[in-house]
Amino acid sequence: MKLMINKPIDQERFNKLKQLDRIEFRQKYNEIEKLFDRSIGFSFMKYLVLIIVIGILLIPQAITAFGFDAAVNLIHTINAGISIFALLTLLGFMIDLLLLTFKKKKLNELIESYFDFKLEVKK
Repeated sequence: MKLMINKPIDQERFNKLKQLDRIEFRQKYNEIEKLFDRSIGFSFMKYLVLIIVIGILLIPQAITAFGFDAAVNLIHTINAGISIFALLTLLGFMIDLLLLTFKKKKLNELIESYFDFKLEVKK
């Protein structure tokens, strides 16, 4: 996922850096990208979908094997699991949004530390 940062870097500015600075910048940039590349919300969403699929597969089998009462109990259990993982998914996406904001801030700080973004005023 490409993150839009406030201060774009063009190739000309990047080439003006010394070679060691370019390597160091690239390593720090990749480190920040790697640190925040996971999505907590999608992780919980996978488990939510897994619970729904297992429920769809188990309910007919519970009706035929154990009767209607066992199927109702299974539905209540699956409903509780769905509710919990839906809440965790929502919280996960909120945390992802916070981490995305933090990542953007860190990348902008990194770019400001390596590149000078003073505006040139023409007279």
